[in-house]
Amino acid sequence: MSDREVVLTRYLREALKKLNPHLPETAYDEAVRQVVDYSHSQSMLSSNFDKYKLFKDGVLVSFQGEHGEIKKERLKIFDFNEATNNHFLAMGLKCCFLGQFVT
Repeated sequence: MSDREVVLTRYLREALKKLNPHLPETAYDEAVRQVVDYSHSQSMLSSNFDKYKLFKDGVLVSFQGEHGEIKKERLKIFDFNEATNNHFLAMGLKCCFLGQFVT
């Protein structure tokens, strides 16, 4: 984890695997990429809405099936039916101004 990492990808990947088992690694890689990618040409409002839809509806990924066919599946990030299946982590906010960390 770094101070520049907004999404804790290790925990995201664990959640994806737990809630969407038995998929190829490429499916999880694609889901993580979609969640962490940020478009500089998109407004913050639009970007936040897109991320909200991913969290709410799941991440649509394409991957190659066992027999070479292209499969599409929507991977859940959160289990909205059973809260105990989710991992929550509270963190304090740290900001860096002119090289000094401020909490």
